[in-house]
Amino acid sequence: MTTQHPSKHLPAERSVSVEKRWFRTAFLVGIWLFVTGLLFQLFTVGMAVFINPSWWTNHVLFSHFIGGLGFILLLIALFGRFPKAIWSLTGLLNILFFVQGSSANLDSISPALSLGTAFHPVNALLLFWTATTITRKTQCMVMGSKQVSS
Repeated sequence: MTTQHPSKHLPAERSVSVEKRWFRTAFLVGIWLFVTGLLFQLFTVGMAVFINPSWWTNHVLFSHFIGGLGFILLLIALFGRFPKAIWSLTGLLNILFFVQGSSANLDSISPALSLGTAFHPVNALLLFWTATTITRKTQCMVMGSKQVSS
């Protein structure tokens, strides 16, 4: 009678290397921080518009933290050998973040570009949607689900 090694019956996450598990856990924590940061950005905008305009400073300064975090997440996804669905969406997240920063003050360059400035809140929604999609896919990957590629 042959016995199989117990690790052959464990979920997918337990069979990956320690390094991959570390990268995946770090990425999951980071993407949750990114989503939380986007919600904080929404809060600071609300405070600036409805309570006190001095909150704009917080909104602008905190965006640098989120942008840096997005770049770190991309590096983790690439070096951690994540599935294409996750690292490509993380790349898109960084592109959307660049567009977000670029669209904020287009009307100050030229009144003809004010439509681009109006895209700023729309792009914020795209950023949030992309970040939550990445979060869901990463959680599925870390928990061993097969739904990462969908």
